[in-house]
Amino acid sequence: MNSALKYGLLVGLVAIVFKAITNYYVMGYVSVEFYSTVVACFFLALGIYIGVKHGLGKPLKISSRLKSAIRNAPGSRNGQVSDLVEPESAFAAANFIEPLSKRELEVLQLIASGRTNEEIAAELFIALSTVKTHVINIYGKLNVKRRTQAIARARQLKLL
Repeated sequence: MNSALKYGLLVGLVAIVFKAITNYYVMGYVSVEFYSTVVACFFLALGIYIGVKHGLGKPLKISSRLKSAIRNAPGSRNGQVSDLVEPESAFAAANFIEPLSKRELEVLQLIASGRTNEEIAAELFIALSTVKTHVINIYGKLNVKRRTQAIARARQLKLL
């Protein structure tokens, strides 16, 4: 049987079941708890299916640039890179950071120029809380705790 036909029949069957349960719910034969449980179970099963079918068990694709950085990283074993590397350890071993967004780079440049959070908010026409969120994200991505450390790290990474 064609896979499109299988999926079409499956979606039709699910639609019929949901319509029947919805009708029973509207008429008062089933409680809201039963109805919400059926919907939750459906989406749980769908999530598990998609995770197994498309996500789990497949090796992480690593770029050649990252592979060479991992091979040359201190503590690497015989210059070997396994086919399946956890992303966090790969980025930590290669001394990579998560890239800063365009707005975070703007905030970082203003921090480097010596502006306060209030001045940055006024210049970029954003709320002070938004500036603070950007600063926290910058600290996390650069793995620092202070403005001076962030500036030094950004210069080291040639972001400034």
